[in-house]
Amino acid sequence: MPTQEKMKRDEVRKKLVELDIRKKEIEAEAKSYQEVLSAYPKVLDDEGFPLPNVPHELVANAKHKLACLKTDYKNIMSEIESYLPYAF
Repeated sequence: MPTQEKMKRDEVRKKLVELDIRKKEIEAEAKSYQEVLSAYPKVLDDEGFPLPNVPHELVANAKHKLACLKTDYKNIMSEIESYLPYAF
């Protein structure tokens, strides 16, 4: 019969695996938005006007989503760090 400490450790490890999966999902999603931004490195001309050949709404949405994902990533990493001492 497993001890209560081992059961808790197993639960923590299970939670860490779930968090790691979510972290990898965030990384993949962020990479796709980063690819959008790298496709349009320059959105303004030299005078500060929007370039006509750039989908500005797409770029703005990618920047917004990337900022949100960075926050989510920081939160996930913080949660992972908080569980690590109890996993071993």
